[in-house]
This record gives sequence, C-alpha cells and structure tokens, in this order.
Amino acid sequence: MCTWGLSEWGDVANIIIAVASVATAIVTAIVLCKQHRLQKEQLIAQQQEHQPKFYFKRYDDRLEICNKGTALTEPIYFEICSILYIRTTILENHLLQDYIHCCPIRTYGECKCQEELEGIVAICPCDKDVRTAFHALTKRVYDSLYNEVAPKTPRMTQIHVIESDLIKIKYTDIYSKQHTLYYHDSMQIDEDTYAYYQQIRLHSNYKPSSIKECDVSMIIDDVLLFRFTKM
Repeated sequence: MCTWGLSEWGDVANIIIAVASVATAIVTAIVLCKQHRLQKEQLIAQQQEHQPKFYFKRYDDRLEICNKGTALTEPIYFEICSILYIRTTILENHLLQDYIHCCPIRTYGECKCQEELEGIVAICPCDKDVRTAFHALTKRVYDSLYNEVAPKTPRMTQIHVIESDLIKIKYTDIYSKQHTLYYHDSMQIDEDTYAYYQQIRLHSNYKPSSIKECDVSMIIDDVLLFRFTKM
C-alpha cells in the first residue's frame, strides 16, 4: 500500500498555491483591463465635452461660422462651396429610389477667418443680388421639375430643390489634437458623404459660370440622367 509523506503533501500544497496564484493573476488582469477601458472612456468623454461647437448664421450678404463651445486654440481652416441640391424620388421595380444632383453655384466672395476663437470665427461674404438670384434659380428649377418633368414621368414621386453649402472645418483642440468636421448646410455629415457630394458636384455636366445666367434646362438635363443614388 502506498503511503504519502510530508514531501508529497508539500508538493500538493505547492500545486494548489500555484493554481491559486494563476487564478489571482487572471482576475487581477481582468480588473486592470476593465479599469483601463473605463479610464479611457472617461478621458474620451472629457475630451468630447471640451470641444468647440460650430453653427452657422446665414444672412443675405454673408454666412457666419460661429463657435459656442470650448474656445479654439487657433483660427480654423475651412472650405466652403455652394450647390443647388436636388433630390428626386423615383419608383423603380416597385421600390422608391432617391437620386441626387449637386449643381455647383458660385455664391461667396473671399472668405476669411476672424481673430476670435469663439463667437464668430469666420465670415463668408455674399453679394445680395447673387443671393436673390440663387433664390430665384431654386424656384425656377423646382417649378420646371414639378410642372413640366413630373407630369411626363409618372414614376417620379417626390422633388426637393434646396440652396445648400458644403463645408469642411479643420481645427486643433485644447489637447493639441487635430479634427476635421463636415457639414451639409447646418447638418454634420461623415467624410464619405461629404466626399460623395463633392464627387457629384465635380462631375456635373453643367457648371454655370454666372448664377444670373443659369440655364435651367441644362440643370434639368443633368438631373434626368439619374446618375447618383442617395447614400
């Protein structure tokens, strides 16, 4: 019969201690990981709270880019371009499909950043006559689509024609991190959507040189190509 001595029991005890140590190490690692993740989430939340918050004021003679959040560390860099944004909804194969067209329109003069890091941080001037012509062009394009095109296109169910701006803003926050934001008018959009709208704008067949001499029929021709679906 086999009998155990103190050395055998000592080996068993050492094994139990080793297993317990491994278990403790695993539990400690899990706790540390959770703490690290929580600290990272708290840091991200804190940084998000201390970001500028941009919004836009539109007047007949200018557009103002404003910041009502944490003050900037330096003036922003931004790009802005105006488009006539046209969305039509077509019934295809018993499903509704949205198509969009972005006709480039020259609206603003020389835009510039302000010295202020909060409040009004940039101004884009616009001639009042150009703004008025933009309003008139929007109505003419809508009326043409609604009164002339839609009756001949029974599957066209909805029409939206909007004066729009595509805006990209780059800034550095108080943590020295660089950010880029994208907007369609006052709505923040993602980079892919912004790039898609820019692609449509750049591939427009008709790029009017003067808003006061826009050819509505040529804009409509571009719309009726139905080249770009809405993302």
